[in-house]
Amino acid sequence: MTDIDVRPETVLSWLREQHGLHQRLDALSLRQRAMVVADDPKPLLRLLAERQSLTTEMGRVARQIAPVRRQWTAYRRRLSPAQALEAGRLVDVSAALLSGVMTRDEEDARRLAARKRVVLKEAGESAASKAMLSGYVAATSGGSPVGSWQG
Repeated sequence: MTDIDVRPETVLSWLREQHGLHQRLDALSLRQRAMVVADDPKPLLRLLAERQSLTTEMGRVARQIAPVRRQWTAYRRRLSPAQALEAGRLVDVSAALLSGVMTRDEEDARRLAARKRVVLKEAGESAASKAMLSGYVAATSGGSPVGSWQG
């Protein structure tokens, strides 16, 4: 038996809320993917702030469910067959949603890191070009033997 004094209806309510939050996170993750692919950083920053807020809500629900989750096998025996079926479905679907979000996030992080490397390389090449041009300008004006041929 479990020492958790939480009614099954309450736990199912928490699981439904958690599932809804995971669905919202999944939708945000899909929007994020589109923004990353489109190289659209300004809306991406707003979306990340929205995800942070959602993560705070998810943490609150996770803390509520934590005592039940730690003793889930024993607690599940208290549920009716219909409640156990619903709880199992909510947990499984939520796990699948989170797995998809994590996979997309890892792919997005790799894509952003690759883009960052390209930008840094281009910036370095641009800086080298500017330095070379500055050197050329300095060499062809004032005080240089090449510059003295003009005039």
